[in-house]
Amino acid sequence: MDGGSRSCSGTEKHAEYNLDSILNFVRADIEQSKLGNEANLLGAIYNYKQTHDLEV
Repeated sequence: MDGGSRSCSGTEKHAEYNLDSILNFVRADIEQSKLGNEANLLGAIYNYKQTHDLEV
């Protein structure tokens, strides 16, 4: 290294920001759904009915 100051390009700044975003994460408490394994199926049916203007 030459010891001099070096300016960062936009790409380098973006890479530094992405690295900071990856390293700074939020810890979340995850709870099991009361609906169990059927939660995804029920959500799909609900979405289908809303999409096709059916009674929910």
